[in-house]
Amino acid sequence: ADIPEDRLKLQVRMALKRMTQKEKLVKVKASYKLASSEKAKTKKVTPKKAVDPKPKAKKPKGTIKKKAPSKTKKATAKKTGKKAAKKK
Repeated sequence: ADIPEDRLKLQVRMALKRMTQKEKLVKVKASYKLASSEKAKTKKVTPKKAVDPKPKAKKPKGTIKKKAPSKTKKATAKKTGKKAAKKK
């Protein structure tokens, strides 16, 4: 259902006007805010999460994180001498 743009603007303006008259909205400068009485109605009551019977494990203080091993291989010196000659 395509509504002409000027008609849509008129409908929105009238809806805002009606909501301010019913005190659902409060006009603030050039915008509208939800009235405080309406905010209380819209707030959702979230149920509290069930408490786990097991307490979480505590981490000991002063531990040092281990560094991840580096991905690059270290250059090793070539073996020279009698032992290297025997392996060949």
